[in-house]
Amino acid sequence: MNTSISELIAEKIDAMSASERKAAQTLIANYPLIGLRTVAEFSSQAGVSSPTILRFVARLGFQSYPEFQGALQEELAAQ
Repeated sequence: MNTSISELIAEKIDAMSASERKAAQTLIANYPLIGLRTVAEFSSQAGVSSPTILRFVARLGFQSYPEFQGALQEELAAQ
């Protein structure tokens, strides 16, 4: 994947629901560390439900939360 997750968010944020946008803003503000936490920790910090976090990562094009976390880890490793 050549597009960073922050770039994906920038591309797709207009299509997101208000809660998905909160998840996006929380991730950007704590990038990338909050995305490496559990769904429960991420949702709690963003002030949204766990299913919202899962919809948010699906909207970014990931099949699952672990796939999303793997992409974040690859970005970190590449830096």
